[in-house]
Amino acid sequence: MANISVLYLIIPIIILSLGIICYVIFQFKNNLNSRLIKALNLTIFVILVLAYIFSTLYQGNDFDLVSGGSGGNFLNRQLNHFIALIGWGVSASTIVIWFYIFYPHSKTLKNIITYFILPLSLIALVLLPKTIYAYDRSGLVEFNIAILALVIQVSLLFTYSLVVVLKKIIHDRDWAFSKQDIYNFIFSLIGILIANIAFRLPKILFSETDFIYKEDLGFVHRFYIYFAFMAFFLIWFLSRKQTKETKFLILQMMAVSMMVVFVPFRNISSMIASPMDNLPLHLCHTAMFFMPLCYIFKWKKLFYFTLYINVLGTFFAMFIPTEGGTAKYLLDYFRIAFWQNHMGSLIMPLLGVATGVFARPRFKDFLHAIIGFSIYFVFIVIVNSLFTAIKVATIPGYSGSVSFFYVNSDYIADYLGVWAVNIRKFSFIINLGSLRLDFRYYYILLFYLVFTALAFGMYYLFELTFDTFYTLKRSLRFIGHLPKISTIPQRVRWKKSFNKNTKGDQMIKITNFSKKYATSKDYATKDINLTIYPGQVFGILGPNGSGKSTLIKSMVGIQPVSSGSIEICGFDIDKKPIEAKSNMGFVPDNYALYEKLTGREYVNYFADLYLVPADQRASRVNYLLNIFELEQSYDSLIRTYSHGMKQKISIIVALIHKPKVWILDEPLVGLDPNSVYQVKQVMQQYVKDGNIVFFSSHIIDIVEKICDRIAIIKNGQIIDDVFIKDLTLQGINLEEYYINKVGQKIKMSEIFQ
Repeated sequence: MANISVLYLIIPIIILSLGIICYVIFQFKNNLNSRLIKALNLTIFVILVLAYIFSTLYQGNDFDLVSGGSGGNFLNRQLNHFIALIGWGVSASTIVIWFYIFYPHSKTLKNIITYFILPLSLIALVLLPKTIYAYDRSGLVEFNIAILALVIQVSLLFTYSLVVVLKKIIHDRDWAFSKQDIYNFIFSLIGILIANIAFRLPKILFSETDFIYKEDLGFVHRFYIYFAFMAFFLIWFLSRKQTKETKFLILQMMAVSMMVVFVPFRNISSMIASPMDNLPLHLCHTAMFFMPLCYIFKWKKLFYFTLYINVLGTFFAMFIPTEGGTAKYLLDYFRIAFWQNHMGSLIMPLLGVATGVFARPRFKDFLHAIIGFSIYFVFIVIVNSLFTAIKVATIPGYSGSVSFFYVNSDYIADYLGVWAVNIRKFSFIINLGSLRLDFRYYYILLFYLVFTALAFGMYYLFELTFDTFYTLKRSLRFIGHLPKISTIPQRVRWKKSFNKNTKGDQMIKITNFSKKYATSKDYATKDINLTIYPGQVFGILGPNGSGKSTLIKSMVGIQPVSSGSIEICGFDIDKKPIEAKSNMGFVPDNYALYEKLTGREYVNYFADLYLVPADQRASRVNYLLNIFELEQSYDSLIRTYSHGMKQKISIIVALIHKPKVWILDEPLVGLDPNSVYQVKQVMQQYVKDGNIVFFSSHIIDIVEKICDRIAIIKNGQIIDDVFIKDLTLQGINLEEYYINKVGQKIKMSEIFQ
């Protein structure tokens, strides 16, 4: 058996040699079938999975390491601590390689492999003899499948990471490391390491004496309690500068990591030996298997089930003492491991919403979660009774009960008091052959109703938390502490399209514009031709249904043009909508605002979309806030605004990017005289700067006072286009002129004669 140590030396050499050979073949024969490469990657993935599973048998065999580390030899203790930390990194590295096999183009994963996994796996390879001796002193002379799995795991990690780096050096030659790459690297690595903390690690680092059973809180206990809560905020804080794709990838790896760390804690052998007692069917245990499915396959309904139901179950499991460990003391070693184990099912759903990977849930999503819980509850009630009946029938003298989710035991009833114990006495028996299924129907119904009521409470607590959290998040972002929305994908970043007035002075040109709705035989607008130049306040008048709103909606791109064309600053609204829209600001007649945002958040949201620099944004906003007298309400929620205040905030949003064309649809309806005056003031100043104001209105007196030019539309056609000053010189009142025009078709020449 002495040759076992030689075998452990030969295996890394063989794996490394095979890896280099495969790399050389792939390097010089680029026409190799891609299926062969996929097959090889899949083989490596399977081997790594098996090696990880078998190497985790060390989870219950760490006492040699602990006793060796806590002896009188200081250097020996430090070495053992170092080995334990390397083992932590090896576990995290294995998860990264698993995902890199399926995401080979991820630059973040490549950087982790290059700068973390390669040096770490080399150190782990060098320390393999020490590691084997520390965990199992007979391992170097006797065959042990767990040790063999560890050797294969470390060897594959080093070989695979070396091949990735060689490919990067020889083929890719991509060594650029931007500031964003650094953020991605730190966020990803910290998240994966947190998710891969093994339960034996704290016992090794702090020794068992630090986990002495005591009622007061020691340093280690405090550390774990604080870290459990801080981990959530740390991951969220680091995720701020990441794209949604990067967040998804890292949260996927974290979810898988927590699942594979959880499984050894549950003891696989005991699950196989006694599945009726040890299957992971407790509510908080199911989350450890649901979360990878949610993040990998993006199953929203299952995710919201974990958010509302699993989180609630996990919370009570963590804060109400359960079986295991020392019953008298809440914070013994078992409880610390229990906490660490359950933190995944508590923080992973919360991180999904906090990081924006999953959208903020609606009440409909909560109802789906309740339906899912009802199905789970019925299943558990049946399984508990069935498994208990089987054990009673097959095990002589068995008097216990199988109680997943504690539905079938008196554990929770004992905490509640005598009344709950008495309720459990009401039972309903179903006989299935030799099996006798016992259902404590009153207790089960009460259990379900109480948990469902608590879930509703959780929903309202989350709603309050989400409101507070998102308000804080947006506020921080908009004062410069968080990244702006310019981190959206490059394909929708249209900064280069912000070309202003590229065709001379002509600002708006409408040529033979016609619009016909599919449900109507008649045209809503027909053959409209208008050319509007800078420095004009242009008003369009017409009775209801005449086509004013149809024209405006087509101008701003809300609906397509049936025939003809509309150009804004030289850009066709149909052919180049982004360029055209970047040159206009629009205030609709029936605005729909994000009323759960503050005024500041709402304005900054649109300023970010238009990529307005912070300095320009501040000066424009301050100017408009001063005019509209909104300074005191700028940080209040929009839902608290009056109608006039909402109209004013819409105007600020429309002007934040300083467009050349400002389009308004019935902007003065419902405004008080002071607000009307303020809007008129802004309009007049706006056209003095060489811009256009285009608006529709029914208030003829206002139109006459502020417009330079008007057009009258009736039945979808422009029946007149006139300058106000021409009417004034003729002594014609605009209101009478308008009434005559829409009442009977009088030619302009007849009025001026």
